[in-house]
Amino acid sequence: MKGNAEMGTQKQNSLKIIRKILVVLPILILLIAIISKWLVPYSHIVLLIILALVCYCAAIILFLISKFKYKSQVHSLGATFISLMSMKEVAGISLIIVSILSFSFLVNYIQKLADKESIHWESLSGAIFSFGLLFFVVTIFNFIEEQRLARTKVPETERPAITPGLVLTLSKLIPGEELQKFIKNIDKLDISKREFVTIFKKVEKFKSTKNLNDIKSLFVNYKNKTDYEQFFNFIVESRLFPMLKAINYHREKLSTIWVLVTKETEDTSWKIFEKIFKKFYNRDNDIDLISEKIKNPDDIDEISKSIDRIYLSAVKDSNLDEQEITSDITGGPSSVSVGIILACVRSKRRVQFLSQNNFQLQQIDVNVHSIPHLFEEMVEQVDLIRKNEIK
Repeated sequence: MKGNAEMGTQKQNSLKIIRKILVVLPILILLIAIISKWLVPYSHIVLLIILALVCYCAAIILFLISKFKYKSQVHSLGATFISLMSMKEVAGISLIIVSILSFSFLVNYIQKLADKESIHWESLSGAIFSFGLLFFVVTIFNFIEEQRLARTKVPETERPAITPGLVLTLSKLIPGEELQKFIKNIDKLDISKREFVTIFKKVEKFKSTKNLNDIKSLFVNYKNKTDYEQFFNFIVESRLFPMLKAINYHREKLSTIWVLVTKETEDTSWKIFEKIFKKFYNRDNDIDLISEKIKNPDDIDEISKSIDRIYLSAVKDSNLDEQEITSDITGGPSSVSVGIILACVRSKRRVQFLSQNNFQLQQIDVNVHSIPHLFEEMVEQVDLIRKNEIK
């Protein structure tokens, strides 16, 4: 065991050395290219071509390693640039500087080529070199990013970690006779937190197996069995279900819950949820329930800023680390889910959602490269959510 640990440490140290070399190499190549123009102007063109070949060969090697060793997908240039900009380390800054300089040189050389009637060999070699260096920088970042993802990758089937902090979203409940009956039943039900949790677990199984008619069997011996049936039937088919499911899942460690509330949900859904939470989950007032007001649920930037405020206040006021908070993207509108994801991607915050196939909570590995696939999956699940969330 000790030998394996030492080998693992040696491997990590070797990878760190390789990353440092890769970060320094583009800077050295750029410096050689700039200095050679003044020191050896007559052989500058030849040197640019040699340096360009070094860049292209190294970039191709890194691309093949990322493709076959780390099973890298072809990421968009935009996604790669966003991730590159989000790197706070010296490595990220140096790669950003080299990429900006390379791009500016490339544009400059292309303009010179366009202005010349005949081929200008220095501009042509400079353009080839600049593009090669830019390509090399992109593949370096891609290689480093794939290494990081390989170390932190979360299997798709892995269930979320149980955390003391939970961020929930709230959708509007459609008004009607059934909603009014449900509100009245909240006051009628007289069950403990333990009993509520136990019943909810059984109801979850019925939903996952799509045997909702079996809910009646749970309340055969109850005095007001009709009230219980109506209450839990409403929950299991409403947009309250994802929220209560998330609370049930994290309840062992829960200390603080934040709920995103809009004007549309403030007077209806929020008050109903707050009433359920206080009666069945928080009779001892051991969990803080905080509402975060959202003025415009379609303003993704506002939602992202609200999420950032929540995490800042959690660290400051609740003494929670960011990794001790999970954001659930199931309950609210799609625009709110998008805002949450964008706020969580940079700091690699925990995100979960409720699968509409098996009604199990799943952890999401949120990073800039997984966002397009995540949005595709969200679009695919919209119809399922609409079918399963009748009310």
